[in-house]
Amino acid sequence: MKVRKRNGKIVNFDKSKIQNAILKAFKACNVEDISETAYTVASRIEFILSKKYKNDEAITIDEI
Repeated sequence: MKVRKRNGKIVNFDKSKIQNAILKAFKACNVEDISETAYTVASRIEFILSKKYKNDEAITIDEI
């Protein structure tokens, strides 16, 4: 799966970027012991996107 960044550059989808964003949000809310939850949520997002979009189709950050 490809992602079209806001600057127009197309890169490979990277689940770890979603996981890191989730971790930062949890930490900002003082939620502890969330590594496994962030991984699970990121994996679910990846699964949903893979069903919705074709491998060669570039999706935008906003669609994620």
